[in-house]
Amino acid sequence: MYFQKFHATIVSLIILRLPIIILRQRKIQMPTEEDYKRLIRQLQEEMQRLDDEIYNRDEKLKEKNELLKQSIPRTEHKKRMAELREEYERKLSEVKTHPPRVHNERGAGRKRIATKEIVARVLALSGQGLSQAKIAAKLSDELNIKIKRTTVGEIVRGNYTPPDAE
Repeated sequence: MYFQKFHATIVSLIILRLPIIILRQRKIQMPTEEDYKRLIRQLQEEMQRLDDEIYNRDEKLKEKNELLKQSIPRTEHKKRMAELREEYERKLSEVKTHPPRVHNERGAGRKRIATKEIVARVLALSGQGLSQAKIAAKLSDELNIKIKRTTVGEIVRGNYTPPDAE
């Protein structure tokens, strides 16, 4: 295949370049010896380039053949993939059966102030149409605890989990 391409390129170069008619000073002249020498140089350069291309492609084919020789057969590949899938499923089942980790095991961080009762009271007051600031002030007066407007906002939006719910 490479030889056919090479041969076709050479033939096309000869056909296209040999009948050179040079226009010099508006006169039609036949090609000179220098023109033929230049043509021969061009053809030789083209032949060298094509030889190099053929050599490079042959080298790539040899490399790919070596890789194919080193690769494992399809049946072994399927067997290994099945083993890996089984191992993955086994490890996944171990992870799923492992007890969940308790969030904040050491009890570090700011303690939550609102209990389930306070959350229920905030939601009831919010249902009556009171603003978050008014709910916070009312609960601070009633229960003698310091609860902020932002905590009331978290409870109303449903982003707050009381400490006894964990």
